[in-house]
Amino acid sequence: MRPNTNTNMKWTTAPYAVEIKVPAWLLDKLKDKYKLLWNATGAILKRDVIYAHPEFAGHFETSGADRVLRLSGACSCSANILVFYLLTGTYQDISGRCGCDNFLERRTDRGFHRPLRANMLAIKYDLHELSTMAKREFHKEGNQLKLKEILQILCDIRWFESDDNEEKDLVEYLFERAASIRPGEENETIVLKDYLDDEEWSYEAMFNSVLKKRAEMQALKRQAS
Repeated sequence: MRPNTNTNMKWTTAPYAVEIKVPAWLLDKLKDKYKLLWNATGAILKRDVIYAHPEFAGHFETSGADRVLRLSGACSCSANILVFYLLTGTYQDISGRCGCDNFLERRTDRGFHRPLRANMLAIKYDLHELSTMAKREFHKEGNQLKLKEILQILCDIRWFESDDNEEKDLVEYLFERAASIRPGEENETIVLKDYLDDEEWSYEAMFNSVLKKRAEMQALKRQAS
């Protein structure tokens, strides 16, 4: 395989305070380093940082001294959250601006979709503590939104590249929200097709199940009032 000679890739070394640009071909000379890749960017981390999380370490591809993990489905924001967790053991979202989706950049809901992405990424790569932290964050942000606003966000972004296990926290949360009818929502109608275009989308069936659950709970609340 020919070496990647792209010199525009931006690499960040731990600690995060120092940023350097390194030609991709030079990475082979960096021994005992672990390389996380996403989009055209990456982070180079020490072995002990990675092996503090043995299950996560198992996802790296190893060939000689070259250890690489390409974060499938990661945007820059969620990847940075993951890297900061590896370095500090904490959940930190320092993204003052999210460039992952131009449409969402014009909205105010990034506080929901960034931790949701981080949650799915953490589940995918067996960072269990981070998945719990990110779950707490997207619950907190989601609780400030109406259910129809959350569904609108999820229909808009269309970035899902996950399996059932990675979606479990999202699905659980959506059904929890469907079962919780807030004041003034007893007769609120959500029509999913208003948010979708004509493209076939595998998540439509799941969202319809959420809305069916919501309609049942609305009916029960009306009967009780």
